[in-house]
Amino acid sequence: MQAGSAFRAELREGWRELAAATFGLAFGVAGYTAISSLFFLSLRQEFGWSSSAAGVAFLVLPLTACVLPLVGRLTDRFGVPAVAGLSAIAQLCAYLALAAQSGALSWYFVAFLVLNLLGSGTGPVTYTRLITRRFSRARGTALALAQFGIAGFAVILPPVVAAVIEGSGWRTAYLGLAGLTALGAAVAQILMRRDRTGDAQTRTGGEQADPRLVRQLTSEAIRSRPFWVLIAAVFALSAGSLGVVTQFQPILALRGLSMHQGGWLLSLLAGSVMASRIVTGLVLDRSAPALWAAAIVLIAAGGAAILAVAGANVVVIAAGIVLFGASVGAELDLMSFFCARQFDLRAYSSIYGLLAVGFYIGMAAGAAAFGAIFDLFGRAEPALWSSVLCFIFAAGLFATLHRR
Repeated sequence: MQAGSAFRAELREGWRELAAATFGLAFGVAGYTAISSLFFLSLRQEFGWSSSAAGVAFLVLPLTACVLPLVGRLTDRFGVPAVAGLSAIAQLCAYLALAAQSGALSWYFVAFLVLNLLGSGTGPVTYTRLITRRFSRARGTALALAQFGIAGFAVILPPVVAAVIEGSGWRTAYLGLAGLTALGAAVAQILMRRDRTGDAQTRTGGEQADPRLVRQLTSEAIRSRPFWVLIAAVFALSAGSLGVVTQFQPILALRGLSMHQGGWLLSLLAGSVMASRIVTGLVLDRSAPALWAAAIVLIAAGGAAILAVAGANVVVIAAGIVLFGASVGAELDLMSFFCARQFDLRAYSSIYGLLAVGFYIGMAAGAAAFGAIFDLFGRAEPALWSSVLCFIFAAGLFATLHRR
């Protein structure tokens, strides 16, 4: 009973941090993933680009991975509000640049680089720090609720973006994203800066950490086995999930589904992600979170297998999408939870930034490989089965993680 009361008290008292992280993440750079295929399909049709061009664009993600440790270090040093605020400005500028492009792949790649590189401070590397420092007993649930904002945003956005693209064009859709970015960042900043219930600096992650201590704790983490197990698991999970997501709309189009149907199926995927995240957060706060993590990833493997054999059957595709949704974004939830569980919280963002290298390189590898396989075979089944193998490998790694 006492444990349950403490769980509820943490959620009640930490609502500002939770709300700030939820808004910040929902309108941050991570929200673009769910709708990227809608934009690229329109760009490919207008400018004559190949499917692999989308994968090549994602090769900028290893460059993003290189700066994430720096972003994490800056967050530990200067706090969440400063880093997230500047990154939101960069994200807004990137959307404006994407809206102004005229077909040059170099322009697209540079804008995509700015979005992911300079806009990375609007992602989990910063905002999850609010949660891990504020919550203990309800940490898994709070992390899930905060990143629930990304999934919630993705439920509403795909059909809206698809309708805007069909009715007013992709440029208008990009301008709309720029406006939403400004709105979300403003709300998050207000929530972080107007905390009058306690020490606002400490509760919003705005305190300054001792740089020498952070370096020492980060060095100790890198030398530990859990660090490398976690980074490998995150790599495999992100490669398997993002490869599918980046080519989601072209896969459905090849199977005879319209963009309108694709938009709603993207919403179904986002709805599945939302539900699975809440369940994930709740089970991670129970005993044996490592085994629960492995089970969640195996469910996603089953979803990818169903998608591989579904053909043009919309009902079967929908069933596969529901199960596959357990993997999309799960790498972020699991990485945040196990980073806080395995390592010292005083260096959380610095260590998280290093772990995120595996996430971004996995995204790049999955997107590029999936696009290349799609162009080579003209069908998605080989890549989908590769995703199944990635998920099984990741599940085995997560099962070995135990509390330090």
